Amino acid sequence: SFRNRIFRKIFYSMLMENYQVSIGVLAAIQKLGIRIPEDIRLVGIDEVPEYVTPAVRLTQVKIPHAERAAIAMNLLDREIQGESVTRIRAYTVPELIRGNSV
Repeated sequence: SFRNRIFRKIFYSMLMENYQVSIGVLAAIQKLGIRIPEDIRLVGIDEVPEYVTPAVRLTQVKIPHAERAAIAMNLLDREIQGESVTRIRAYTVPELIRGNSV
């Protein structure tokens, strides 16, 4: 359709920052009749349960939130104990979950 051709010229792919945005984008794209991955390729950050989007298995980057929370709690405990913690960088290893949206 004309709409799909115009959409394809504007967007080739999208990276969605969290699962709420992923669900909204998927719903809007499907409502418009845009095909995934033929017309657009999608990758989401965080996990979207498969039952939420049964027609599309979204390719996702899973962020280990529990690990990040443990790091934050450790820092908070150190500050409560009186240790001066001014600035840190916490790195975690994300996991790619392959779907059929790319």
